[in-house]
Amino acid sequence: MSGGPMHVFGPLVYIHNLLAAYLNTCVDYVIPHDHVYGIQLDNGTWNGIMGQVTRKEVDMSGTLMYMDASRQRAVDTSVALFINDKILTYKRPVPQADLAGFLKPFTPMMWCMILLTVTVMVTVILWTQRLQNKFINPDALVKDGEEEQEETRRRLSEDERQQPLPTLWTSCLWSFSALLALSSRWWPQGTVLQVMAGVWLLAALVITTVYRSNLMAMLIIPKLHLPFNTLQELLNTNIPCYVAQGTVLLTDILAAEPGSQLHRLRKQMITHSNVKKTELDVLQGKYASFSSRLAVLSSIHNIFSTTKSCPLYIASETFFGSSSLCFVFPKGSHLSRKLNPVHVAWYCGLPTGDNDCYVLPPSLSYSRYAGGNETLLCQTMTI
Repeated sequence: MSGGPMHVFGPLVYIHNLLAAYLNTCVDYVIPHDHVYGIQLDNGTWNGIMGQVTRKEVDMSGTLMYMDASRQRAVDTSVALFINDKILTYKRPVPQADLAGFLKPFTPMMWCMILLTVTVMVTVILWTQRLQNKFINPDALVKDGEEEQEETRRRLSEDERQQPLPTLWTSCLWSFSALLALSSRWWPQGTVLQVMAGVWLLAALVITTVYRSNLMAMLIIPKLHLPFNTLQELLNTNIPCYVAQGTVLLTDILAAEPGSQLHRLRKQMITHSNVKKTELDVLQGKYASFSSRLAVLSSIHNIFSTTKSCPLYIASETFFGSSSLCFVFPKGSHLSRKLNPVHVAWYCGLPTGDNDCYVLPPSLSYSRYAGGNETLLCQTMTI
């Protein structure tokens, strides 16, 4: 591989070391020239890692591979080590002010109840005024003062009683003014109206106090408008989407039935094998990424370790959730039969040899086992 010494990193390196110790051999990493996992070409051959394995240029894959029917027919596999799915990622949008925060202090049901209460209050005040004007002597509304009696008689004149609009206006104006803590020129007259007004003032005080306290919390919550959260929403945008070359996902997209979501994605699809360029372009928001969850989480981890920030978001919709990840071996290879018991022992805690020693996880020390002297030749993809 040109460009200096090769740097191999990641959790799979620990697994390679354990496997090499179990076989009492060494590991030699070989990188395919096209830097892809591998798909079957029209002439029946394979490229990428799958091509190296099928041509027996290597003894096994150093990276875990998605398995579909065509790959299962071409190579032998280890036991499934991981269950992975496909996810959509894109540049995380910048938080914005949420103007809807003025409505969020109450739930929709609470707003409906408040509106219903105001309507009832307006109706009660309206009919109470009309009944009061019809049956109660204006002189009885005030006890002292000729000037006050004269003012009361003027307000309750016969002309005003016969016109419903002023009474409706004062009922609406005062009910909403109390709720909004605004002053009103009209004041309830009579014991019945004053009692109802006092109850409404107390209720309005409670409602407005709760609203103001919740409003302060709602206004400081930022709003994130996601460009898409599902594949269908992505298809409704003009955002290009990256799919890695030589993957099972690319094969499924190219073979998708016309009219399906995967088939429609082909119009927005961008594919190449330059992973570093993809990371940079996705961070800049040039296009979205459709990839495996483990690859995305690894990329996010690398970005966070260098920038101390998380500039990407993951859509909620997932795809191919039951896909298994395995090591692959050339057809008929003896290594799969040797290494599968080791893989099972890691997950089940079973002995791996007659001496009842255990192969421990990479974070712990491991025992060395006697094995063949062959060189374990494999390749890995560094992302």
